[in-house]
Amino acid sequence: MVSTSTKGIIVTSSMCVECPVIIDGRRYTINMIYKPIKDLEVVLGMNWLSANHILIDCGRKKLISPKLEGMQVISVESSVFKL
Repeated sequence: MVSTSTKGIIVTSSMCVECPVIIDGRRYTINMIYKPIKDLEVVLGMNWLSANHILIDCGRKKLISPKLEGMQVISVESSVFKL
């Protein structure tokens, strides 16, 4: 049973285990639960998106998988400035 904001509780017994999904040219596998909701293709949870470093481009309605290879992490430490 899955609770939704649009239709209340939906009961389903259909699932796709290790379903391949391609986002921005990269392949991921996810476990998808079938929900019969009109005009909805796939829902990816925020926890999954953040764990896989997926960005959402709302303007283009596109998911972006940043190319992390070769990138360098830059951290900024807080500093106190004297005037």
